[in-house]
Amino acid sequence: DNVERVKDLGVGVEIVRAEFDDEKLTHALTQLLESPAVQAKCRDLKARIEADIPFQKACLAVEDLAAKRLQRN
Repeated sequence: DNVERVKDLGVGVEIVRAEFDDEKLTHALTQLLESPAVQAKCRDLKARIEADIPFQKACLAVEDLAAKRLQRN
């Protein structure tokens, strides 16, 4: 599910587990990091996430709750 989401966003590729090796990983990462289209998609996603104030508030609330629980232990 996560692979499909990342691929649909245009910021990732899938490497089938049975075919996974260092060479395939290096090739995939190189392609992603050097792709102007992927860079543009990442900038767009970054802007969307930064503009999503409710999302930021939810993340902060989860972090605050986790910190409080850790302090109790």
